[in-house]
Amino acid sequence: MLRRLIQPWVLYRFRDGDAEVTLVWRNRLFLFVVLLLLLVELFSPSRVSMTLLLTFASVTAVAAWWAWHMARGVRVRRGGRVAWVQVGDLLEERFTLVNASLLPALWVE
Repeated sequence: MLRRLIQPWVLYRFRDGDAEVTLVWRNRLFLFVVLLLLLVELFSPSRVSMTLLLTFASVTAVAAWWAWHMARGVRVRRGGRVAWVQVGDLLEERFTLVNASLLPALWVE
């Protein structure tokens, strides 16, 4: 049971041709912070705990939506110049990144 809780949660998965796109939630710290703030708000309501709860919940929801949108909209294709190389040959590859979504992909370099 504990092992299942520790494993990453798969939020979204689909196949696009040869590629498989998977969106995984690995760090659950924000979720635990939101639950803790919810408990604090339920047992001792205050303006500070409500503001923190809404802020953390909003940031988590927007980040999850943005990641899901990027998983659907960003595609990478890889192609080489030659089909066969030998040891010592120069290997060149070309990567093409297409962002079909309206949101920017900030982590792409």
